[in-house]
Amino acid sequence: MKPFERSQIHVLRQRLSESPQFMIVVAGPRQIGKSTMVRQALSQLHSNFVSTDQPIPSSIDSFSETTPPLSSTKIPGSKPTNEWIIIQWTRARAKARGLENGESYILAIDEIQKIPQWSEVVKGLWDADRAEQLPLHIILLGSSPLLMQKGLTESLAGRYEQIQMGYATIFL
Repeated sequence: MKPFERSQIHVLRQRLSESPQFMIVVAGPRQIGKSTMVRQALSQLHSNFVSTDQPIPSSIDSFSETTPPLSSTKIPGSKPTNEWIIIQWTRARAKARGLENGESYILAIDEIQKIPQWSEVVKGLWDADRAEQLPLHIILLGSSPLLMQKGLTESLAGRYEQIQMGYATIFL
């Protein structure tokens, strides 16, 4: 039996098949399937799905020479910061640069709104990638409408496309 797929997955897959022009913001209430939908869309693609809900492990796995080190003040098990966004993004950039011509890499960050001042960092990273025409798609997921909207309107205007999700009605 084929797993349930939300209707918005078709829009997401279409955008991921194109060259990156806008960040993709998947927004909606908690526990409605945003993460599940994005994971379904990414299942056969070059991608990494990270979540701010997952604490930073006490030992960070293999950094490349291009990955900035964590600050010495980082406490194992602590919540991600803007530095964490930069590390995830830097790793995704390296993978995007290593792909064949015409392929894109995708970085999805779940619950982005939990990181203070996330939008300013994302704006700078995104603008640098567009200047380089880097084949890197960015998907930002969030469930806090106020915090998401504040970040999106303050510094990301014109840089994202939003896929809004709501509760699904399933008829049996």
